[in-house]
Amino acid sequence: DYPQYVGLKDTDIRNSGDLTVPAGTKINWVFETRNTDVLSVRISDSLFALANQSENVFTHQMVAMKNTNYSLHAANSFLKNPDSVTYRISVIPDQFPSIIVNEERDSLTQKDLFFTGEAQDDYGFKRLNFSYSYAESSDKTKEIGLRKTLPLSVPAGTSGQFFYHWQLGELGILPGDKISYYFEIWDNDQVNGSKSSRTLERVYAAPTLDEVKKERDEKNEDIKDKLQKSIDDAKDLQEKLEELRKDLLNKEEMGWQEKKQVDEILKQQRELQKQVDELKKENQKKDQKESQFNQRKEEIQQKQEKLQELFDELMNDEMREMYEELQKMMEELNKDELQEQIEQMDMNSEDLEKELDRALEQFKQMEWEMKMEDSIEKLKELAKKQEELSEKSKEKDADEEKLKEEQDKLNEEFENLEKEMEDIEKLNEELENPNSMPDVEEQKEEIEQEMQKSSEQLGDKKSKKASESQKEASEKMEQMAQKMEQSMQQNSAESMEEDLDALRALLENVITLSFDQELLMSDISKVDKNDPKYIQYGQTQRKLKDDAKMVEDSLFALSKRIVQLQAAVNREIGLVNNHMEKALEEIAERKTSEVTSNQQYVMTSFNNLALLLDEALKAMQQQMACKKPGTGNCEKPGGSGSPKPGAGDMKKMQQALSDQLKKMKEKMGEDGNKGENKGGQGGMSKEIAQMAAKQAAIRQMMDKM
Repeated sequence: DYPQYVGLKDTDIRNSGDLTVPAGTKINWVFETRNTDVLSVRISDSLFALANQSENVFTHQMVAMKNTNYSLHAANSFLKNPDSVTYRISVIPDQFPSIIVNEERDSLTQKDLFFTGEAQDDYGFKRLNFSYSYAESSDKTKEIGLRKTLPLSVPAGTSGQFFYHWQLGELGILPGDKISYYFEIWDNDQVNGSKSSRTLERVYAAPTLDEVKKERDEKNEDIKDKLQKSIDDAKDLQEKLEELRKDLLNKEEMGWQEKKQVDEILKQQRELQKQVDELKKENQKKDQKESQFNQRKEEIQQKQEKLQELFDELMNDEMREMYEELQKMMEELNKDELQEQIEQMDMNSEDLEKELDRALEQFKQMEWEMKMEDSIEKLKELAKKQEELSEKSKEKDADEEKLKEEQDKLNEEFENLEKEMEDIEKLNEELENPNSMPDVEEQKEEIEQEMQKSSEQLGDKKSKKASESQKEASEKMEQMAQKMEQSMQQNSAESMEEDLDALRALLENVITLSFDQELLMSDISKVDKNDPKYIQYGQTQRKLKDDAKMVEDSLFALSKRIVQLQAAVNREIGLVNNHMEKALEEIAERKTSEVTSNQQYVMTSFNNLALLLDEALKAMQQQMACKKPGTGNCEKPGGSGSPKPGAGDMKKMQQALSDQLKKMKEKMGEDGNKGENKGGQGGMSKEIAQMAAKQAAIRQMMDKM
């Protein structure tokens, strides 16, 4: 009669003999005999008289728990001491359950562990638990060694898999914390009681802050090297595009050599695209890993997000599509269309080079700020440790030898900090616009002297004097940290004020140039192409182009410092200069329609640029308002700010103008209307007049802005 949990039913054994049964099996014996008055069974050393059920039929019951022998003894009135017959009972013991667990860690978050386990038992399972306890923690509220148990779903049957996702982030784990953990499973042995098996105890060790920063610094160096390589590759790509463009100008049709050049350019572009995509992922992964254990100030986090946005925009969809289009044109061997596409790609390659250069500069600035912040926090932490050691040194029964070991360790930590500060200074020198750094050399020397003095005094068993030196060193560390922190804040405020002024001036210049271009477009559309004023208008256009080039240089320099500026600003000013150059070429040919078309494109880009600069200006003003208490709601700088008038409407109107320009360009075509007959000129003039009216409406909005 097997136990219920085994799943077998009562079994009558009619033939005596050797038995093999699972542990806990209840055996019901029924012995049929002849001429037997008494039947006994000896099990181990115990003799049992069997119950007489009926004539010559005897019964007995037992539960098999271990291996044993049994013998039968039959007797009657004639045979008092009969021979016996012996048999063997073999018991199959209930085995311990087995459990195997594989572990995978999320490479990005570091705080998510995924377990896949497999459990087996000969009869089944009762429960499955996951247990953990803190082995080390910097959090005083955590009880070291206190084990916590989480019940998990038990696999069905006698074998099966289970899964578990452990989210350590919910535990509030800190840098340097260590947690031990294991899985334990119980079988459902109802005879002897449940038996358990557990996995080997493992330890999750959260990286220390120093380890986090070291890994971050290594990644930063790698990203900077890759950024510089991408800049060099973008320059090389730009040179090859320019070389191909010149070759195509001198040939009537595209040959094998030019096709090979295009192949090489496309291959190089794909490699550059791959590099840029990897840069995006690496920077994002680096920031996410660090943020798991090193929470930054909100301002630094915002800059990190803006920098990641800049990385994301490096290789935009428009540029990818352009290279795909180049591939198609090469296959079709269309020289004229290919030339136009290469010219456009040349511009985009230049934009990419600028954005990579900008990303590298902002990346270096971000790295400098983070390292400065780390040094300040480290200095404050050292000051606290030094003060605690000073209090210990005051005690009467102070152990000078142990205290000296602790002091020597602090001395070493301060030396390491000084080396880090030297690296920060070198990094600052690499910036195009180095930050102003406080002069703390004198304070560093004084701190070193006090710390060294305290070590010597502890060595001489002068703990009280050592306590005074330690206290002095702690205070000087606090002062040094405060000086560095104030310098950073002041530097940030001054830089933002300077950038705001520069951005305002740049916005005014852009709007002025837009108005001047609008006036010139109006004048040149009305004058006859044979009028001497045409030459004068050409000179004015040249002057506007020179001014726009100055704006481009200033804007690029400013974009390296201001994270709020979108990547589109450098693209828009690039379009301005490109269409101004085309307008000058058409002025030389006296092609008024093409001139005004390119001038309209210039104004469109100027207007787009003005909107982008205004948005960046507003974002910076909002950020400054948030830093100054009592200036009102951060969403509305100054407490009473209101959105700029007509910003949304301006964007819609500007988009409508862009669409109209594209249609007009398509209508003109390569060999279409050149403005040389009255009908064509009149039709084109009507469209230009409509666009000028829309431009006037935008100008009114800009005046209000």
